[in-house]
Amino acid sequence: MKFVFILLLVLLASYFAGQQLRPGGFSNKEEIYISSNCDPSISVCKVNAGPYNYRIKFAEQPSALKSFKVQLKIKDPQPQAVLLVFDMQGMDMGYSEFPMRYGSALWQARVILPVCSLGRNDWRLKVKLVSEKTVYETAFNFRQVKL
Repeated sequence: MKFVFILLLVLLASYFAGQQLRPGGFSNKEEIYISSNCDPSISVCKVNAGPYNYRIKFAEQPSALKSFKVQLKIKDPQPQAVLLVFDMQGMDMGYSEFPMRYGSALWQARVILPVCSLGRNDWRLKVKLVSEKTVYETAFNFRQVKL
């Protein structure tokens, strides 16, 4: 019983430490939310978010627990950072935030979809473009293809 209590305390402490240390805490920045009807798993999606005009696509078909590449091309100006967050509506998926890297006029990241314990496959991708004073967040809904 004592072991279970200590394990529970360690897990809770780890969770709260992770919440404090995780990137993406933009409390001092204005956040602007945009919703898109485009599905990046099917086609290239074009978005106008404040000063940023970008195209995003999945370079490979998304699948849970298998990495795939996401690419984003932004016309100038470039943001300070680009983050990708995967989740599901009404479901806590844990920590699933991926920073993109800029190179050769393209932002890229290799990402992994976490598994949904209920077997759902209705995903949401949030793209966060971080500027000096503002975070522009666009939400895209997509479905994982079951093979």
